[in-house]
Amino acid sequence: MSILCIGIVVDIGTVINHRVNIYLSGDMEIIIFFPIANGASIILCTVISALVFKEKYSAKQYAELGIGIMAILLLSDVISNFIKL
Repeated sequence: MSILCIGIVVDIGTVINHRVNIYLSGDMEIIIFFPIANGASIILCTVISALVFKEKYSAKQYAELGIGIMAILLLSDVISNFIKL
């Protein structure tokens, strides 16, 4: 695969990401949207680096990743669909 093809795929993904973010920033409450968008990107980068690039993390870092995922789920109110508090 040439560098041009990789660049085109990355550009298409970036455009889709920006379109979704622009739509959601106008549709969701700002106080909810930005922590979810920024936190999710950090967590996804960490997961991808562990799966694709085989980076090794300590048990403390995995615990922190789990806490971050739970914080995003609680902030986005996803858990209320499964657990009634």
